[in-house]
Amino acid sequence: MVTGRVARRIAGIAVIGLVLLVAITLALPVPLWRTGRQPVHPLALQPGSRFIAAAPRIWIDTDAGCGASDAPIPTIASPS
Repeated sequence: MVTGRVARRIAGIAVIGLVLLVAITLALPVPLWRTGRQPVHPLALQPGSRFIAAAPRIWIDTDAGCGASDAPIPTIASPS
């Protein structure tokens, strides 16, 4: 039969072992974890056309507070 003192000692050793396992796992030299680069093929690019018209207007969102201010959002009239 396991007494309380022995059970606490076993639990303490198990916790220390788990902490060491986590530390060792984080120290492994896995390039995907360190750089975030995944081994995927590059995207296939298509050549652009010189006949595509540029956008008449570009919206630059300057409200860094994501709507925290009371300023109204301007509307852009679409050409008809």
